[in-house]
Amino acid sequence: MPSGVYCIRRRSGGAVYVGCSSSIQVRWERHLAALRRGAHENPLLQAAFNEDGPDGFSFEVLEEVADARGYADAERRWIETLGAAGNLFNLRPPSDRWSRARAAAAPKVQAPRRLSLETRMTRAELDLVERAARNSGLSVEVFVRSRVLLEATQLGFRDGE
Repeated sequence: MPSGVYCIRRRSGGAVYVGCSSSIQVRWERHLAALRRGAHENPLLQAAFNEDGPDGFSFEVLEEVADARGYADAERRWIETLGAAGNLFNLRPPSDRWSRARAAAAPKVQAPRRLSLETRMTRAELDLVERAARNSGLSVEVFVRSRVLLEATQLGFRDGE
């Protein structure tokens, strides 16, 4: 099984989710299983899948990477390339995932796992966000990011804090 960078592409609109794995086929099967259960960690991808179903998406291997140390760079490069049009499902930069993965692999006592915002969001909350984004003329991703930044600014947070 190849390892490297892959994308899940929405046939309508062409939005993509870019990821990397040491076993691309197994990772695709896990994505698909989570999407079919309605439990994918990415609410944007889940919402699109709920609308289009499995036939509305294609899965592509973008680049095979033999050395695991090259995954993050290859994934970042593809996110920059495909994301130039602003049509990504990815919610956070790959460096965030990889630094967390390295930290988790370090021998230490791990804190209890906290669920991500995407995991905690209910279907009703996700529908509300999608409706608000549509009414504002923004993509869900841009809408959510702008609301988070607005809220953080109102609470007095600034870059680097």
